[in-house]
Amino acid sequence: MPRYGVLRSETGWSAEIAIPFAALGAKPSPTGVWGINVARLEPVRGEYSDWARAPRYCYDPRTLGNLIWAE
Repeated sequence: MPRYGVLRSETGWSAEIAIPFAALGAKPSPTGVWGINVARLEPVRGEYSDWARAPRYCYDPRTLGNLIWAE
């Protein structure tokens, strides 16, 4: 079960989530690089933003950002 926390302030908000590796189907290795993206879509207002800056297709694996596991 993922755990999460959210902090809201006058200037914005931040979120942190912990997802068990077993839920992702693989264990990270020190040399492994995973594709990752976090996106926010609000179709009613036409708002879109994402961490990887993927143009239009935030769900396309070719446009994801890199997550590199530290030792």
